[in-house]
Amino acid sequence: MSIERKSSVLWGIVFYIDIRDFTFMTSALGSEDTLTQVGYFYEIVDEIVEKFDGWVNNKMGDGVLCFFGFGIDDSILGKENAIKAALVIQSRLAYSPKIKFSAGIGISSGEIANNNGVFIGEPINLAARLSSIASGGQVYVCEQAIPPFAGGYEVSDSIPIIIKGLKQEKLIFSISAKNSCLLQKKTLVEGLNYG
Repeated sequence: MSIERKSSVLWGIVFYIDIRDFTFMTSALGSEDTLTQVGYFYEIVDEIVEKFDGWVNNKMGDGVLCFFGFGIDDSILGKENAIKAALVIQSRLAYSPKIKFSAGIGISSGEIANNNGVFIGEPINLAARLSSIASGGQVYVCEQAIPPFAGGYEVSDSIPIIIKGLKQEKLIFSISAKNSCLLQKKTLVEGLNYG
């Protein structure tokens, strides 16, 4: 018996977020409190990603894979939305009294292969690697995912790095909000209040 598989290759922005020191957190808090923290994490990521027109593809315990601008070649709006979502999520994690952890975020873009809802490709690997090297509260974005203009955030000078498993050196950028107080206030006004 053969199963027909539908494959396609589409362009998109990949957004990967990962809780820092998850093993230590699990050990310190215990399983039940860790599950509660992960529940808060998923709520924040789900709502903010959706608010910025992205979608959550996969939740993997302490990590979440999301997409923005999927199927639109080199989507400037998708890049902007991914970066803004990342900054709002980092703000929520930093300012919510319920949250007992921090997370790193990696954003990349490019062609992604889709086989019946299973997504693979270098942009996914790159976003996951960037997330893993980002400190808690930090957002790293690859050169291809930087929009031509920065609205409401600052972009660092380029940082050349070699990513394990990838052939060429990559240029990445650290992204930060221009005014974290304004970002927090704007977030509250938009109804994304998590405590």
